[in-house]
Amino acid sequence: MCGFGTRLGCLVAFFASLIGGLEASAVSFLPVAPANVNEGFVEFDAIYFIEQPLAVPTSTLGVDILVSSLAPGMHSFGNFGGLTGGSVDNTSDFTSWLLHWDTPGLGTTASISGSVTFPREIVAVIVTSSLLDGSDLDLGSPTTTYPAGNARRGLELGSDIDVISFVKPMVGAGPFTLDFTFQTRNNVDQIRVLTQPIPEPGAPLVLAASSLVVALRARWRAVRGALPPGGRASAQLAGLY
Repeated sequence: MCGFGTRLGCLVAFFASLIGGLEASAVSFLPVAPANVNEGFVEFDAIYFIEQPLAVPTSTLGVDILVSSLAPGMHSFGNFGGLTGGSVDNTSDFTSWLLHWDTPGLGTTASISGSVTFPREIVAVIVTSSLLDGSDLDLGSPTTTYPAGNARRGLELGSDIDVISFVKPMVGAGPFTLDFTFQTRNNVDQIRVLTQPIPEPGAPLVLAASSLVVALRARWRAVRGALPPGGRASAQLAGLY
């Protein structure tokens, strides 16, 4: 239950639930996009974050994997020949996510395997450096500096042990979960995932704010009616008025 003293915390929890459904293994979700995802800035942990909750391309953008073009079943992409290609345009909107891994330290080759379950179904995935560069402006975070021009920014599917996979269901929505293995040395591995847009917070925000105001007014009336003469100062000190 959300009592008067914990209502703000409940409201914060409510907003966090708007992007509920996130699950991950060997990778951490950042609630705020980092300022810089070039090599050496975010190391040690694989991370993922929302770049834009509602991204609308200004033009047609190429993607490496377009889920709608795939047959149901397991799909694993471990070499460039397996990429299906495709494009997205301004007739649809998405939530864009960046999955980022930076090998800790210098001169170190390291690998990591994990998975991410997104709250909405995956629409497309961008894994090659050229298409990452080409989609930064439309799909990237406006407050994040990206490693544009880094030819090894994306996955080296076939040279390093870089693999991504997911299962497209026979019926119903999906996929939601993406499995990955990244390996890199003195560089980053990044992929951009486009999902169906997460719910916009506008309407729930108005509803939650209105409910909070109504509750505060009701509490104020109840306290004011119970105050003895001259008791207003004591109530103010107690945080009830």
